[in-house]
Amino acid sequence: MKCYIAAVDSAGIISIGHAALERLPSVSISLYPAVDIDRSLPEFLNIMKATKDNDVPGIFQPNYASEAASWCDSDRKICFHDYNSMVLRRYWNAYKQTKTYNLTYRNCSSSVAYALEVALDGVLSKQSRSGLKRLQTLMMLELGIAARLRIRALSMAWMPGLLMDYARAMRSIIHPVLEPWYRRVSRKWCFREKG
Repeated sequence: MKCYIAAVDSAGIISIGHAALERLPSVSISLYPAVDIDRSLPEFLNIMKATKDNDVPGIFQPNYASEAASWCDSDRKICFHDYNSMVLRRYWNAYKQTKTYNLTYRNCSSSVAYALEVALDGVLSKQSRSGLKRLQTLMMLELGIAARLRIRALSMAWMPGLLMDYARAMRSIIHPVLEPWYRRVSRKWCFREKG
């Protein structure tokens, strides 16, 4: 499993990408630093320290449409249909009261990761009423992947690439495919002898 924290272009400028979450009409989570952060390699290594002296003022984009118009469209979208919108709104109303940005512990990706977890909290309990359904969920490969990604993010930092992988795994858990992975794998690895 690979995950990047940042990419460096030919001029030595570092980019970490961006993550946002939108639930129309009332929630648009997209945190930016209010002032551009020096993205040269020596300075980037300094701001990767999770200390208060690396806190800068943050701004929240008003919505996806205006963000895309001023920068660019997203190149990946991961959609969820089952979530708790009331809890998500409550989380967002409390979270946006603090307008601090820190590249390591309060960035665009961490804002979205925590919102995603809040919104998905309890969704599986509604879906997994039977013991068989709970067992199937526990056997999902994506559950282990999501857990490993979350542990990695909490020990390092949530970054867009890591969050994208995490959101994909969470989506597979919440909205599973009809055929579980172990059936797809066993069918794929079925050997037959001729003759």
